[in-house]
Amino acid sequence: MIEPISIELPAGVFAAPTKTSKSANWLETNLVRWVNGKLSPIGGWSKASYPPTASPIMAVHRWSLNNGTRVIAYLCEAHVYVDVGGELTDISPVAPLVAPSTGYVAGGYGDFGYGVGSYGTPRPDKQARFVIPECYTLDNWGQNLLVMTSTDGRLLEWDASSMANKCEAVENAPISNRTFVVSPYRHVILFGMGGVPGDYGWCDEEDNTNWDFATVSSKAGKNNIQPASGVVSVSKSGSEVIVFTEDNVGHVLNYIGLPFIFSMDVINVESAPLSVDSIIDTPGGCVWASSDGFWQYSAGSAVPLPSSVWTWIKDRMDKDVARFKASFVTVPDFSELYFFFPAFGETTNSHYVSWNYKENWWSTGKMRRTCGAKSSFTGYPIMSDGTDVYIHEYGDVYALQPGEELPWAKTHNINFSGGASMLTVGRMLPDIGDDTTGLEFILDYSLFRSGQKVEMTSGPKEFSRGIVGFRDTGRDFQMTVRQNVNEVLDWTMGNNMIEVVRRGRL
Repeated sequence: MIEPISIELPAGVFAAPTKTSKSANWLETNLVRWVNGKLSPIGGWSKASYPPTASPIMAVHRWSLNNGTRVIAYLCEAHVYVDVGGELTDISPVAPLVAPSTGYVAGGYGDFGYGVGSYGTPRPDKQARFVIPECYTLDNWGQNLLVMTSTDGRLLEWDASSMANKCEAVENAPISNRTFVVSPYRHVILFGMGGVPGDYGWCDEEDNTNWDFATVSSKAGKNNIQPASGVVSVSKSGSEVIVFTEDNVGHVLNYIGLPFIFSMDVINVESAPLSVDSIIDTPGGCVWASSDGFWQYSAGSAVPLPSSVWTWIKDRMDKDVARFKASFVTVPDFSELYFFFPAFGETTNSHYVSWNYKENWWSTGKMRRTCGAKSSFTGYPIMSDGTDVYIHEYGDVYALQPGEELPWAKTHNINFSGGASMLTVGRMLPDIGDDTTGLEFILDYSLFRSGQKVEMTSGPKEFSRGIVGFRDTGRDFQMTVRQNVNEVLDWTMGNNMIEVVRRGRL
């Protein structure tokens, strides 16, 4: 007897450690999101027509000049560029930026296990676990641009009054710094200041050339982090600054005014970000990815951020490479936060998970991005893979790289009576809307769960006249909806109705 059954799949991916468990949820996806509870592909992207940069792109920042001109800055390992009106200009300092080392720092006593190496011989280079990654920072000071790389250490400024200007060292600013932030109260705050890993200091209010820490009339000041430890990563969180140190301790820096200007307190977390760029500010507070999952800081407290895809990340992520490459980018037009990370065998980010912080669902996918800048009121999101720059949610196609795929989504195992019944799945009536061209459906199924396991697939089935015809028999089923043309299609999918015939138990 043919039975109609409704399959309702809520928004979001729910990764599970086993594929044999029944779960009416999505298991894995690629380049999709949910809009009003319905599955839909994300927008495409197009490659910017820039000439090649002289070194890899590590950070992106966008802002507007006093006259309304929109500017995008790109900080590379050893160069700085700005885009005004689509034209890329090199504004690197005349005294070149110090490029990062091509290898790890030479090791020393205590870096490795007892007995490694021979007495009197040089130690091997340090493993990734023992190295604090480089840091690349961009922000604007009024209409001017501030630049810093941890390998160079200078606080550089680009005077935006002329495209002919180059970045120059800020007068009187300490050197050999790690990173900085610009506070809402118009102080530049340096971390790892002067080459001392745990020191931080700030300039006078509204004057980034005044670093006089001794004069009472100046609001410039300095302090050191306690317990003493080197700064690894820094992020704004509203009007606060979140700081993580080498010993995994989190700190919050607050503006308190005269006479101390800034105060720093320890927050209730000992789980630092995986990498320098694995922390970002959102409307709901600062979010970061650590070795034990996602965390969120808001209103003076840090709490774990539950994620239904953390298992998916752990099964794929190379943590050693992630320490140097993993990064966050926000897409506020869709209330989404993207976390990019490297899979095993990759030397750069290759996969991502996205979190919709407004509707609280997660998705997964493949995309090679190392950094980016969020969308503005007048501009699309911008992301880079280190070599090329892409304008996202814009264009008619997906400018895919090797290993990347068109939009698709796959369910968990779907079965009946706990898998005790064999079923024949007949026609499916999916809730498909808008542009249904270029879509296909695949049904993977198995007859047994152990022993001589037989796994089969229906092969791709097209959506025709409102139905998909399967007619496949098995015990556990997984359905995939996949786009097979490289176009940005406006399709949505909600719940599905299928016809099944029971074929007996066990």
